[in-house]
Amino acid sequence: MPFIVFTFQTNYFSFKSGENLGHFIRNIMKECFVDSALQQYSWCGSNGSKQAFKELQLKDIIITAAMRNRQFPPKNSMDVEKPLRLYMAQAKHRLEMKTKHQTSA
Repeated sequence: MPFIVFTFQTNYFSFKSGENLGHFIRNIMKECFVDSALQQYSWCGSNGSKQAFKELQLKDIIITAAMRNRQFPPKNSMDVEKPLRLYMAQAKHRLEMKTKHQTSA
């Protein structure tokens, strides 16, 4: 990815808001992914069935944006990875709840 694109995306995401670091990360992820696409990823990947999110350049952009966020500056990249992993892991549940909500309405 060209440096200018990386810098632009990082700056753009660093100005996202939220109530805390986890909410900040969720807001970025909501803008980048729909849950059905996010189900195709796990943090490390899994035997060909899921792709590794940690290998995406977008992961680096999100971590860099979070480190630049002045409202909730994380101490290290692990502080950013935790809410990223949690958001990814809950994609299936969010889809199920959305489907359940649509069928009951």
